Amino acid sequence: MRQVKKQVLLMLFQITCKLFVLEKGTQSWTERGRGVLRLNDLAVGTGDTLQSRIVMRHQGSLKVILNTKLWPHTHLRRPARRSLQFSATDLESHTMRVFLVQGGARDVARLFVAIHHRLVALRGAASQHYCTESEEEEEEEEGAVTKTCMQTGERPHRCPTPTPAVFNRSILPIVHNTKKAVQTLAELRIGQNQMCNHVQRDWKVLTKERETMDSQFR
Repeated sequence: MRQVKKQVLLMLFQITCKLFVLEKGTQSWTERGRGVLRLNDLAVGTGDTLQSRIVMRHQGSLKVILNTKLWPHTHLRRPARRSLQFSATDLESHTMRVFLVQGGARDVARLFVAIHHRLVALRGAASQHYCTESEEEEEEEEGAVTKTCMQTGERPHRCPTPTPAVFNRSILPIVHNTKKAVQTLAELRIGQNQMCNHVQRDWKVLTKERETMDSQFR
């Protein structure tokens, strides 16, 4: 018998606001209407992650003008005290677009905090799920290799330890070239210092000769 998980819909709060959508071509905001926006949480089973959804209906016709689920990659920002910007699925084009909500400063602040907390939880759960899948894949791969080796009687493949001869052929040329480069830099630095000393000495000689000539003409 198939077990059906119990779903509980929780409405956190609702606000009255205006909804705008960003037009990609003109980079301008188009008003979608004014109405009531609700933030709902759908709890599935026990101990599972909440599935949050934003739903908004038009004030006059009660038509649904926004119905989107919060995803870990949802972008959220608050450009002003009375406005909130987020990415969501458009009901008309069925694509991801940028929406803007305008309402009271206190209501917008509460909505921003609530959505932000849920996005943090979703991103944390997604990263944990990714790490768990990576560990399971590594364990499965290691188990498959061990099983194959047991069947064929071979040992699991491991990276061979380099012998001294291989080490000398691969590492010693690099060490030699490094020492040679350091020695060349040291020689260049010595030559530069000697050149500076010669220039300073010649400058002192020229200065002394000029002073001597000036004293003779006086």
